[in-house]
Amino acid sequence: MDSQAAWTPERRETFGALADILIPRSGDMPSAREAGLAGPLLDRLSRSRPDLAAALAPLLDELARVDPAAAVARLERERPDALLRLLEAAAGGYYMSAEVRRLIGYPGQEALTLSRGGFGGEDLVEAVMARRPIHRVPERD
Repeated sequence: MDSQAAWTPERRETFGALADILIPRSGDMPSAREAGLAGPLLDRLSRSRPDLAAALAPLLDELARVDPAAAVARLERERPDALLRLLEAAAGGYYMSAEVRRLIGYPGQEALTLSRGGFGGEDLVEAVMARRPIHRVPERD
């Protein structure tokens, strides 16, 4: 599914309203829509997970003119699988926000070098790599 064609203004509005129920403003943390979830983050999420975008589109059409809080409550009671997809999209997109990551102190994935010596260092990895394999290979009939 072409993510740009899939996200009509009505679908974006519906997704944003539902996501705000799932991720409301809390303290310094923005709500889903305040973080940009119904805009560029939704496009980015769609490129990362086209399967999720395709599953959400019909659900958003169905819930377009339903009160968002009532819709989430109904999904929870009647269609937990659909609610799970909605939660996955909302949370996944929310944590793509640079502002959200900054607020929680998570800079994103980084390549780190293990320090030499001490617990958890490369010397432990080297010792495991240097020993012979200790797993057993099952016998074949």
